[in-house]
Amino acid sequence: MFSQKNRIPKIELNELSAQKGYISGGFFVLKTRENKVGLPRFAVVVSKKVSKLSVKRHLIKRVFVEIVRSKMGSFKNMDFLFILSPESIKTDRKNLEKTTLEFFEKNKLTIFNNL
Repeated sequence: MFSQKNRIPKIELNELSAQKGYISGGFFVLKTRENKVGLPRFAVVVSKKVSKLSVKRHLIKRVFVEIVRSKMGSFKNMDFLFILSPESIKTDRKNLEKTTLEFFEKNKLTIFNNL
């Protein structure tokens, strides 16, 4: 889990999810926007389309949150909404981490060029 200060409040999460623009990664869709909080904030959504079993959905969410948390200090001060795709459940942690970090570097979502 993200700490309370790094989570997007539910009201703002609904606004962000209704936003039209997005960036598609290999295993997720990312919606972003600037925030005035001065901290990067995150939310991860795993729908039932990914897996009908809640155990699998929670597992992939925990893995993905841990990948993002490990690089928490390098993100720009923005709101990030990750919507995981069904392909994310079919891959292993190393591949998911590699693809995710390459995605951040390619789209310049971090303060530093190299993670």
